[in-house]
Amino acid sequence: MDHFYIEVIGWIGTALLVFSYLCSTRLSLHYLAFISTALKLYYTYERQVWPLFVNWAILIVVHLFKIVSLHRRPDEKAKTPPS
Repeated sequence: MDHFYIEVIGWIGTALLVFSYLCSTRLSLHYLAFISTALKLYYTYERQVWPLFVNWAILIVVHLFKIVSLHRRPDEKAKTPPS
């Protein structure tokens, strides 16, 4: 893939990660964080930055686990994230 597009993917992932902290519910926070983490995972893979790749790989599993657990407990969907 072209160098320019890899950089754009990295910046979009960063923007989504920052934007996810502004979410009002935990579920939307984890959805956005999951998408941004997937983009950052791809970016670090293409750049071959292996320590960060492992970091993002672990975080994507954490966000996926949280999304599944929040879907199983509907009462938690409406709660706001801790500040």
